[in-house]
Amino acid sequence: MVNIIKQEIEIEEALKNKIEFICSFCNTTPTIFNGSIRTIEHTNLTYVEPHRIIIKDKLFGKKEEREQYMDVANELYNNDIIDTNQFDEMYGIYESSENYDNNRGKSDDFEL
Repeated sequence: MVNIIKQEIEIEEALKNKIEFICSFCNTTPTIFNGSIRTIEHTNLTYVEPHRIIIKDKLFGKKEEREQYMDVANELYNNDIIDTNQFDEMYGIYESSENYDNNRGKSDDFEL
C-alpha cells in the first residue's frame, strides 16, 4: 500500500503582508493558498506544491502605487511564486496604466 504524507507549508508573514499591501491599492483582496510537501513513504519521491495567490483585479491608481506594485511583482517573480506569464500580464497592466497617464498629459499623483 502506498502512503502519502502531506505537510502544509505556511506562507511567510512578511510576504503575505506585502501581497495584501499591494492589493489594497487595487481595491481587491487576494486569495492565498498555502503550499505543501507531499512525500511517498519509504521512497525518495517528494512533490512540492507551491503557494498559490489569486488576484482578480487589474491595476489602477497613482504612479507611485504602480511602482510599489511592480516592486512586489518583481519579488514574487524572483521567488518563483508567480510564473513568467503572470509577471508579463502584470507588467502589461503597469505599462498600459502608465501610457494612459502619459496620453492624458497629467498624472494621477497629487502632492499635499
